[in-house]
Amino acid sequence: MTIPESTWSALATSIRAERTCLVDLRSPGEFATGRIPQARNLALLDDAERKTVGTLYKQVSRCEATQTGLELFAVKAERFLEDLLAARAAKPEYERLVLHCWRGGMRSGSVARWLTVAGVPCIVLRGGYKVFRREIRGLFEALAQRELLVLVGRTGSGKTDLLREMLGTVPALDLEGIARHRGSAFGDFAQSEPCPTQQDFENQLGDAIHALGDAPRVLVEIENFIGPVKVPPVLRERMRSAPLLLVEREFDDRVVRLVAEYAPRWTDELQKRFEERLEMLAQYLSREVRRTIAGATARGDFATAVAMLLTLRYDRTYDKTIARTQAQIVGKFNLTRDLDGAREFLKHYLQR
Repeated sequence: MTIPESTWSALATSIRAERTCLVDLRSPGEFATGRIPQARNLALLDDAERKTVGTLYKQVSRCEATQTGLELFAVKAERFLEDLLAARAAKPEYERLVLHCWRGGMRSGSVARWLTVAGVPCIVLRGGYKVFRREIRGLFEALAQRELLVLVGRTGSGKTDLLREMLGTVPALDLEGIARHRGSAFGDFAQSEPCPTQQDFENQLGDAIHALGDAPRVLVEIENFIGPVKVPPVLRERMRSAPLLLVEREFDDRVVRLVAEYAPRWTDELQKRFEERLEMLAQYLSREVRRTIAGATARGDFATAVAMLLTLRYDRTYDKTIARTQAQIVGKFNLTRDLDGAREFLKHYLQR
């Protein structure tokens, strides 16, 4: 029996548009480490069962491992089929069902044959998650060959807000949005969702790159580590040599914006975390300064705390970076006074 196959790159647009139901048959532990965007997990085996089968495969034989896997699955087969059909029927717009496991071998192939016999048409993702990851790394390499325009500027200048405003108007990648982190020591404080794993960050970034199509120029913010995740080295290296758009904003305006972003979410638990994170800046800020900043947030004086952090830590870091990269700057805008000018520049530069 021949089961039809396809690649992720051929299906990605359909998956993104929710016209393809993508089912990941790997164990919950595998899925938690990294998954294809929009895939749903219907595990054939749980983590303990997968470990048992894997041990038999390595230490006894493939035949013994397969037999044990079938016996473990037989107990849950009826419920599994119900769940799978429910996933398929969840959206009327689904046009196809695609299955994948780690390598597109025993798990997805076996289930696909079983479903075909049961009258449920499906497709297997060729090479499974392993080949998907190879395709993602290929997208990073391809993007590094294009022209990137990198937004730079001091903390609170509105780089990310400007980039997000331009999404859909110009080709752009929101790295901080994908990472769900603002990049600083406190960058996860204003986020409603936890950061993804490194693999999931890369997977979602690859999906976003694929969605850009063949756009020759792409807008990004310069990043390296974004909280617990890091930008793929090939992209980081490309960003370092790319043209820069420097955006600025009046100091008081920056303070107001940062207070508005962080203060409304403040709690006693966040205050405790804030004080712990301040210790990460011990090499830059004296103990007395750290205590003063912590005391300001504790009494609700966020403007003082933000102003001190900007002046004594973050502005100094950005200013050193800008001083080294003056020759790469192709445009400069003060967003307090000329936000429209920055918008028009981006449209012209990236769409030319």
